[in-house]
Amino acid sequence: MGFFSWLFGKSRSEKKVPAKSVLNLSGRGDFEVEIMGESHYQNALERICGGRTDEPANKIVQATLVHEDDNPYDHLAIRVEISHQTVGHLLKSHARYFRNTLKSAGHQGATVSCPAKIVGGWDRGGGDIGYFGVRLDLPDAYIEPYDAISPVETNKSTVLTFELDNANQAELLHCKLGDYVKFWKPPKDPKCIFVYRSGSVGGSGKIGLIPRKYFEVIASHMDKGLDIESHIVKQTKKGCKIKCTLISKEEMRAELQEETERLKIELTKKYTPKKGFTFRLQLPKTHDLHENQPLYLKKKPVEYYIKRPRSLRMEFVDKDNNVVAYKENELPLIRRLLRAHFSDYELDLKILTISTPDKYTLPYIDAIEATAEVTFHKGPRQ
Repeated sequence: MGFFSWLFGKSRSEKKVPAKSVLNLSGRGDFEVEIMGESHYQNALERICGGRTDEPANKIVQATLVHEDDNPYDHLAIRVEISHQTVGHLLKSHARYFRNTLKSAGHQGATVSCPAKIVGGWDRGGGDIGYFGVRLDLPDAYIEPYDAISPVETNKSTVLTFELDNANQAELLHCKLGDYVKFWKPPKDPKCIFVYRSGSVGGSGKIGLIPRKYFEVIASHMDKGLDIESHIVKQTKKGCKIKCTLISKEEMRAELQEETERLKIELTKKYTPKKGFTFRLQLPKTHDLHENQPLYLKKKPVEYYIKRPRSLRMEFVDKDNNVVAYKENELPLIRRLLRAHFSDYELDLKILTISTPDKYTLPYIDAIEATAEVTFHKGPRQ
């Protein structure tokens, strides 16, 4: 049996819950409780909705929440069923809060029925296909409150450490301890924040979700345009732990000045690259590049980069000096390349692979990911 089958469980369509054991609950009708794992049950959700159309689903149904004590990857999991078919699970932190609330209310282990809404799942042709999602409507007492957080206050910033919800094991294989991660809050779904691995582009690289109890404080910080530094501090079989530092405006000013001075020293000090390496870069969706094609750095004065210590972006051109690729997001790697360039080393680049997954056809994605190899040689190009 595959990993995700064990993790999320098989479809339980053949197992009906006796009506007498079900506790019926309902909330305020705002359907604000997200679940995880719907991507593994798209066929079931499509059947429940009667197929896909060019408009997203907005179907009200009844969901059943079942204690899944035999789940080998999380014995505290809560399975979500609709029409006797598994469609996902409660987020990890939600499941624990839900179990404890049931226990406190004298309903330990009870199966719960509640209203649910199926959303998304459109198919407009041309690869524009949306995933089905499920949201639950539960009473406030059964929902983990937004303010259930324990941030660590320091004299400079607020530090939060948490495990990701809905961890994507496939993408986590590309991560290592200490890697920086980035957050994204979709404008059309303001109640969740996605976490992406360093260097990912074009909608790829999603490694999980920020737990709901940390959403409000992090979303507020993001909405103010303040900086966030986040990286992986622990990896486990089930996912990973993230350390997130919310940087204050005062600290941002001080750090920006320090980073500007530090970058100036880095880029004007002589540096000798030891060997070449591979890295990820971004290509426009409309590119006409191919594997093994050479690229060249678009040369700009050192002052251009020094003025932008936090938004470093390198552009690469073809033999006709047309900008055809770029690199951003991974600041340590970009600084490494720039240090070699400003120490009079030529950067010899060659495209190794170009990703072409179907999701890059979606209209809101404007870049795709490629890998390139860089080697260095001293002096002007022969």
